[in-house]
Amino acid sequence: MRYDTDIDNGTLQIEGGALRAVTSIDLAKIGFLTQAKTVVVSVPQIDLQLPVALSTIAEYGAVPIEAQTHSSAPDLPEASWTDVVDVTFDVGNIDDGGLVVVGFDGPDFTEPPLTPSPGRYRLRISAAHRDLPWTDEVTERYRFDAWPIIDALGPIIHRGTQGLTRG
Repeated sequence: MRYDTDIDNGTLQIEGGALRAVTSIDLAKIGFLTQAKTVVVSVPQIDLQLPVALSTIAEYGAVPIEAQTHSSAPDLPEASWTDVVDVTFDVGNIDDGGLVVVGFDGPDFTEPPLTPSPGRYRLRISAAHRDLPWTDEVTERYRFDAWPIIDALGPIIHRGTQGLTRG
């Protein structure tokens, strides 16, 4: 599915589960999952709890999002997606909405969640056009792919850009 979501304060959030097997150092390396906007539990061996925040380049506006659920790991997206990372989520009660992307107006429950049932999932977060400075026009876009897994794996950074700045 494709849709736009309004952002404010340069933030998208992922809600509905616990982010697993990620350290503060991992967050710094991933880049768009920032320590400053993600709740970090500092006790060793304790998983990070949501909300997990993505720092966007744009401060506000409508950001295009693609979201899809798969039965197994999909192929990596084409090269135009310059930031691609896989993380693990434990998704609890589906009555809470499953794993959803949240913008300025909160969760859009007219869109189905990324996860069809409770369990452990791998979430691939892909981004494009984050290398362009923000000048009141949204140029970046995001893609979220989710699939069920058994073991909690640490993050894998498939692609990443550095030096991301707002205009």
